[in-house]
Amino acid sequence: MTLATGAGAGAQTAATLDARIAEQGYLGRAHRVESAAVLERLLDVRVRETHKKLAARRDPLRVQNERDPLTNLANRRHFQDVMALQGG
Repeated sequence: MTLATGAGAGAQTAATLDARIAEQGYLGRAHRVESAAVLERLLDVRVRETHKKLAARRDPLRVQNERDPLTNLANRRHFQDVMALQGG
């Protein structure tokens, strides 16, 4: 970048520098907004994957919670849930 000489040239150079600084500031903000949007999308994907994993693990745990581990017979919790569903 060359600097011009003279009073008018100094004002133009200062204005040009101010414009460049303002443009870089705007681009910096735009980049931060874009980065934040990308991070938000990545976090959304991770949350959805985690919810899928939790849902897949929830059903076997529910079955384990309602069955006796030695006999595999339904326990009191299972019968209470069935009675609640049947209205009894």
